[in-house]
Amino acid sequence: MVNGVIAVKVAELRETIAKYNEAELHLVIVELYKAIPKKIKEEKEIDKIVTLEVTDRKKKEPKRRELEVIQAEVEVFLNDAYNQYYFAPNSVIHKKDRPKWRFIVRRLYKELLACVHDKPELAGDLLEKLYKLLCYASGYYLFNTNDPFASVMIEQGEFFYSVVQAKLEKGHDGATIEEVIRLAVCNDDSFFFMLSAASTVASSLKTPPLKELALEQVKLLMKQKPPQKEKEDWMEDLTTIGSTLYLSLFEEEAAIAFFNKHYPAKLEAKVYALLLLLEVHQLPELWIREYEAAKAKGVQRQDLERKYERIKKEISS
Repeated sequence: MVNGVIAVKVAELRETIAKYNEAELHLVIVELYKAIPKKIKEEKEIDKIVTLEVTDRKKKEPKRRELEVIQAEVEVFLNDAYNQYYFAPNSVIHKKDRPKWRFIVRRLYKELLACVHDKPELAGDLLEKLYKLLCYASGYYLFNTNDPFASVMIEQGEFFYSVVQAKLEKGHDGATIEEVIRLAVCNDDSFFFMLSAASTVASSLKTPPLKELALEQVKLLMKQKPPQKEKEDWMEDLTTIGSTLYLSLFEEEAAIAFFNKHYPAKLEAKVYALLLLLEVHQLPELWIREYEAAKAKGVQRQDLERKYERIKKEISS
């Protein structure tokens, strides 16, 4: 509402000074000028306003680079990064320039986002490459940091969301949705991030037919050999996405059945993961039911028992 308030104040000012004669206006202007601090006069170029030397004060937006030019820089940067030229001593990247990688990534990210609407396929592919680079750098030393996403001041979830939106900008066919799902399971992230990534995938597919198409892709991928990933991790991630898609279709029972059938962990770990999924999606009654069923099978965890008592109390209050 700040702009709205300013507009009202300006309108009121115009209405007030419209009643003044020339001498009164002269007095107001002089007194206002005297009241403005020197620093503000210089910053806002008040003297130019007084002498009617006002120019267009809007800053011109920098000229956007061609996507092909950005692509060339991305490819060079990726090559240098994967070769650890921004981490270890080398003759390619000077020592003083190595810390600048974070500014390069942030600039390229912003430039690519601006190109998504015009050329979604190429822009999306380049964003994906940058995203995968940072994911890889989270587990291997490519830069002098343990958290490359924090270093570029872009949360991993935000970066992932941007890539998904860019991918879907080019279309919502099965092949594109498969790309999005593969991107979500492309690296060894925590289960907490996997829950977030799965929710991003589900919420980005706006209609039930698209969610159902994504479910088909999940089931097809489950039958394939995982690329550079342990089979168990591959199945855990795909199961999490599939169950989240069912939940986004309000098919809670199908989501739970799918999770129990396909999640490959042992009973206690599977129960813990399922309960976390139900908690994230705010399904307390189902949480209670599934925990009670797990207890009947011998699952005993103090933290879950405390949460069980708390949720039961919240439901009954």
